[in-house]
Amino acid sequence: MTAIVEFVTGVLPVNGWRYPDLPLIERRHFERMGMGVIETRIEAEDQCRDIYDRLAYGGTAHEPKETNNG
Repeated sequence: MTAIVEFVTGVLPVNGWRYPDLPLIERRHFERMGMGVIETRIEAEDQCRDIYDRLAYGGTAHEPKETNNG
């Protein structure tokens, strides 16, 4: 969420672009994008991390330092 807020407020560039500098059509496209949210009652950090890792890293190669194994 922090990265999204920083992008929209122009603090964080993505692929060299800051949100306020995007063409209007691109800003509107971004504004219409959906965001998936999962709510759980799991409190154990290791279980939450396992779920996060499965969702975030599924099919995407990551450096060892970006995972629990690094």
